[in-house]
Amino acid sequence: MRNSFFTRAGKFGLFSAMILLFLVLSNTALAQVQEVERHAPPMEASPQEQNQLAVTYNDQIKHGELPESVVSSIQNNYNSFKLAEAYRGSDGSYKIKLEKEQEKLAVFYDAGGEFIRVENSNGKEDDNINEDWR
Repeated sequence: MRNSFFTRAGKFGLFSAMILLFLVLSNTALAQVQEVERHAPPMEASPQEQNQLAVTYNDQIKHGELPESVVSSIQNNYNSFKLAEAYRGSDGSYKIKLEKEQEKLAVFYDAGGEFIRVENSNGKEDDNINEDWR
């Protein structure tokens, strides 16, 4: 037999060298990622997200205390729903809970009565209702 680079010992050596090279390169890449993560600025929520997260809706109000723009919006967009509860948020915004048979919605308006978002318990739009619904 001829001595060849690709004898069994040669193939094993080539394979071992490739694995060693892969490990060295992957450790180098991992170290670079860790270095970037260490110096990256912390991720923060936008001011709007922070505001939404910080708002609490503990102040239950009577339906008559809702601004006319909110009442009108609910009548126009959710007329088949019954107004169950209304809350004023710590920032002056409103959370209105609506019900129709098994479906429940929470509709949010800002302090000026402008629509912000709607969440529902069936997951049709947002499934966050389970956390916000009390």
